[in-house]
Amino acid sequence: MNPNRHCVFIRVCHRMEDLRILVDIIRKHWTNGSYFILIASNGKSLGYDIPPEVKNSVDKTVELQDNLGHKAGDGMLLQSGLQFIPDSCEYTILLQADTWIFDDGLISKYIEKLKKTSSVWASAEWIEKYWSLAVDFAIVNTSFLKSSPDILNFTEHPESSVCNYLLDNSQNFIYINECMPVHRPNIMKGFYNAYGGRFRSFPEAKMVTHHIEDLPDGIEDKKLLANICLNRDVFDVESRVNIATEHKKLRMVMKLASILPRSRWFNKKKRRNLQK
Repeated sequence: MNPNRHCVFIRVCHRMEDLRILVDIIRKHWTNGSYFILIASNGKSLGYDIPPEVKNSVDKTVELQDNLGHKAGDGMLLQSGLQFIPDSCEYTILLQADTWIFDDGLISKYIEKLKKTSSVWASAEWIEKYWSLAVDFAIVNTSFLKSSPDILNFTEHPESSVCNYLLDNSQNFIYINECMPVHRPNIMKGFYNAYGGRFRSFPEAKMVTHHIEDLPDGIEDKKLLANICLNRDVFDVESRVNIATEHKKLRMVMKLASILPRSRWFNKKKRRNLQK
């Protein structure tokens, strides 16, 4: 096992433009380590093929014919790709194609934390009232992941399913604080309810997760939002706003979200009851 080489496991259905940009970001901006890039897709039957230039720039692609829908399909994609993760990769970074991370410094940081705490999984806390862990971006010990495929056997509430599995099997996990909170506290609803109350830009993580179909100008808007998140022009797009000012606003909103009262402060965290 090579401690300096890791697998990046990307899942995608129809967001091929997101995928193209994400792979380019990894190749250009992830400079702290060596990465085996694996892509699993279930969009082929719907007419979404992995672009040839993407196939040529990654190490392995897997295209499924069946699509079980958003959540069950994601679990199927993850399970289908396990056999292609090289054993030589000590950790595997799970990513959805629309989750752009512009620097692997965060990944290096949490790999070290995983080692120091003897933990097997690191990701954001998803819903605070339940034990839950994000699956759109996670860093996982490869040996554990490949020996525990049932952790990916989810249909509904994958974030709770993953966390329940770790709790049931006495496996340690840690939160990636820079990617939290994922959802805004209810007290902010009166003045911030963008994107359905879910945060999509995380400046501390240098990460954006916007769905382009929810943006008026699609991928161009997402590129601009990425520039704002990073406080620099990583993409050459028309800036209709002042990048530095909007970046400060974003940081202020995220800071408020982290310090304002939340229901979890007063209620004990629960385990979600899941039916397989």
